[in-house]
Amino acid sequence: MSSKAIAEIMKQYNPVQERRVETEKLVSKWEATGLLEGIEGENKVHNMAQLLENQARQLIDESLV
Repeated sequence: MSSKAIAEIMKQYNPVQERRVETEKLVSKWEATGLLEGIEGENKVHNMAQLLENQARQLIDESLV
């Protein structure tokens, strides 16, 4: 595969955009709980949604041990 072909494939890859799409789903999920209310700024809301998701997963993992 040529470097031009690789560059063309990677041009379409945007990890920031992909991550944003993932956290949008988490925001939707966690907004329903009210735990994101009062947080100022979109980035902070997305970060908190990710934090809540991580904590929930950790609790589930620990409960299975």
